[in-house]
Amino acid sequence: KYVHATGSTPFPDHPHPTPEECNHVERLLTSAHGESIRPPEMVINNSVSGCGEVPKVLDALIRTVLSANTSNANSAKAFQGLLGRFGVEKEDKKMADVDIDASTDIDTRIVDWDAVRRAPRSELYEAIKHGGLADMKSKTIKTILDEKSRSPPPSPSNCEDLGGELSLEYIRDLDDEAVKARLTSFKGVGQKTASCVLLFCLQRESFAVDTHVFRLSKFLNWVPANASRETAYYHLDTRIPNQLKYPLHNLLIRHGRTCRHCKAGPPVKTPTTPKPLKRKKKEEASTEDRENRKKMRKVWVGNGMMKEVLVEVDTDGEGGEQEQEKCVLENLVNRVRKERRAK
Repeated sequence: KYVHATGSTPFPDHPHPTPEECNHVERLLTSAHGESIRPPEMVINNSVSGCGEVPKVLDALIRTVLSANTSNANSAKAFQGLLGRFGVEKEDKKMADVDIDASTDIDTRIVDWDAVRRAPRSELYEAIKHGGLADMKSKTIKTILDEKSRSPPPSPSNCEDLGGELSLEYIRDLDDEAVKARLTSFKGVGQKTASCVLLFCLQRESFAVDTHVFRLSKFLNWVPANASRETAYYHLDTRIPNQLKYPLHNLLIRHGRTCRHCKAGPPVKTPTTPKPLKRKKKEEASTEDRENRKKMRKVWVGNGMMKEVLVEVDTDGEGGEQEQEKCVLENLVNRVRKERRAK
C-alpha cells in the first residue's frame, strides 16, 4: 500500500530538516508553548478522545480515527456519544492521573467494543454524529470491528478474542513495519493514524504528520513544495531525530492550532475600539508588583490526554502560549519565503 520503508525518504536530495534545525525549532516552540513530556505510563481520560495515548491498542486506534480531520472538541463529543450509548463500568480500569478532590465525579466507563461491533451502523452513526464526518468514521470503525466476524482470522488473529473482549494487543509483538501494515490494512485507516498508534499507544518513535504538522513543515521548507502528506511522513520520519519526534509532533500541532501569525490559526482580529481602561490599569501597576509576580510556564504531559500544569521559572520570556504577541517561527518562515522568491 505504501512503497517507502521506514528509514527511507522519497526526497533524498532535500537536505532539510537537519538535526540542528529540528533542535532549534523544538527550543523555540517549547519557549512559547511549554515543554511536551511523554508520560511514563498511559492512563485513561474520557474527557477527550485524544490521538491514541491510552493503554489498549484497539481503544487507541478508534480514538485516533475519531480525532481525524476535526477539532479536539468535536472528537471529544463523538467519544462521549460512544460512551453514552456503549459505555460500561469496569472496576479495574486505571483512572486519569489528575489532581481532584474527593467530591469530584470521575467517568469510569469504557467502551464495549463488541457491543459496537454487534450494533447496526446507524446506531453507531447516531452515537458519534456530533463529532463530524460521522458517516465515514462509522464505516471505518465498523470495518475495524467487523473484520474478525467476516473471515477466519489468520495467525496471529486479526482481532483476538480474549475472554469475550475484542483486542489488538497482539500487534505489540510486531515490528514497526508490520504494525503499520496491519493497521493500514483496515479500510479507512491511513499512514497518519497508524503512526499515531505507534507514537502514542505503543510509545515507539514515529513522526505522525497531521494537517498542522504538514502545513508548518512546508512553511519551514522541511519538505519540498510538491510533497504530499504521505511522502512528507516518510521524509520527516527519516530526517527528524528519534528523541525529538514526540515533542516536535505535539509542539507543531499546538503551535498550528494557536498561532495567529503564520496562517496556521484563527485570523488576527483587529479591535474596532481601543481599551484605554485596561491599558491604564496596566500602566498603573507598580514596579514592585511586577517584580513580585511569579513567572510561570506551561508543562503539558501527553497529547491532550494528561494534565497540564504551571511551574515557576526564574527567567523571562517563557510565558504561556496565550501571551505570545509574535509567531516564534516568524523569522524562520520569512527567511524561507525570501529564499523561495530569490530562486
